[in-house]
Amino acid sequence: MKRKFSEHLNNWYDSGAKAPLLVIGPRGVGKTYSVLQMASAKAEKRAYINFETDHRAKVFFEQLFERSCSFEAGIREYLGLGDDEKAPGILLLFDEIQACRGMQDHLSELGTSFRTVLISSFISADIDAAYDKGLIELVKMHPLDFEEFLCGTGKEWYSEIILGHYEKKKPVPGLVHNEIMEMFTDYLRIGGMPGAVNEYIREDGIEEIESIQRQILTGILRDFADYAHPTQAEEILITAARIIALGRLRFTFNLIRRGATLNMYSNMLDVLEKNGIITKCPRVDKPDDFRLSVFDSGILMCLIKSIETVEEDEMYRNLLCNLVTEDLGRKHTVFYYEDPSRCKVNILYNIKNDLIPVETGFLNSRRSRSIKKYSSERGSQHIVYVGESNYNFMENETKMPAYGYFLLV
Repeated sequence: MKRKFSEHLNNWYDSGAKAPLLVIGPRGVGKTYSVLQMASAKAEKRAYINFETDHRAKVFFEQLFERSCSFEAGIREYLGLGDDEKAPGILLLFDEIQACRGMQDHLSELGTSFRTVLISSFISADIDAAYDKGLIELVKMHPLDFEEFLCGTGKEWYSEIILGHYEKKKPVPGLVHNEIMEMFTDYLRIGGMPGAVNEYIREDGIEEIESIQRQILTGILRDFADYAHPTQAEEILITAARIIALGRLRFTFNLIRRGATLNMYSNMLDVLEKNGIITKCPRVDKPDDFRLSVFDSGILMCLIKSIETVEEDEMYRNLLCNLVTEDLGRKHTVFYYEDPSRCKVNILYNIKNDLIPVETGFLNSRRSRSIKKYSSERGSQHIVYVGESNYNFMENETKMPAYGYFLLV
């Protein structure tokens, strides 16, 4: 599958940067595949080590640092190079480094004559500290967006239509618009995790796709249980899914269990956000209140199905809101708004010192009056609607079809 993320990898390699590159993202998002693809195309020689599957390598590097051996000397020993032998142009690829304690403790030593790519499904405190000190370069990988989904399923010409009509500010022809909306509905249900998308391409049926999604979710939760806290990540994600399914905004700790508080879960919220599993959206006028979105719509749907029964129309409406929040949250600071009069705006994003209110709707949902009320009271210069309507660009208002969400800037 062609991934936009590959551009980050190619740019890093072509730049000749010496600082190691750390690729992070949820388990199953495609990190290893993309890195190996880049290495195969760019590097004449490469050495790949996975600390979860290669016990010998894990023991070697744990003991290497215990005996105070330098990283470069250890690499030479592991690769069978003599002390005086010039280091060949080998690209080192270390996968699942969260599983090797010694590697995390000595990230400061990785700036050697060997260029290095690190891959991790979990950001530990040591990895985070190394990034803060500028010892490593960090890039996050996310699930496929709808444009990548179309390319992966052999429908790339649809993405050309979406982009072309957006740039020309013209509506997509009605029949084609409906076809793309059907594809987008599938995407909302399946999400952008490569394993689930591949099952969709093979047309093995929704049951197989849901099985893959459950496996991915189980793997992600296991990472947080192993490296952070045995239960808190799952408790937060299940509660976030329940709140999203109910169409509510503010995250409520009492839904985890009676007596639960922010202080009990603040560290795990930070860890989940740093690892790209959630996006935390503060209430614009009361930052202590916040709503959460989940990194992938397919995984979110899997979570919701395990805890709630939701009508299809409402399900897709909530999945769309979550998707747009996640996409905008990777580009801008995002907020939400609600007040005692029940005026609610699900998404606000900051651009050019103006907070742009965004309303999302799907499958015949009615337009809310809240967004215009908020705009008139707060003086917003522009309003964005994302839903079933075709492109329509006006002076103070943009209507964006749901399938064009990734073009919002």
